[in-house]
Amino acid sequence: LSTRKWKAEEVLGVAFEFNLVAANASLRAQRDALNKEIRNYPALIAGCDQQFEHLLEQRARITEKLRAMGSPAEKSSSRKG
Repeated sequence: LSTRKWKAEEVLGVAFEFNLVAANASLRAQRDALNKEIRNYPALIAGCDQQFEHLLEQRARITEKLRAMGSPAEKSSSRKG
């Protein structure tokens, strides 16, 4: 066991990093789930599918949050029709 004493700033820094990694992982998992749902979405009727548009908006918001956190932006997968 280490006898090193931790400063409050160090503890907070470690906690912050841990939470940042957890938030990043959660956002990536949400984005991956949305990408899968978008890929498997049934054929669209142009301009008539609000749910599909909502999925695309959710994915865009999550991608923007990941960018704001400093995560490398991954290519958005486009829907294959």
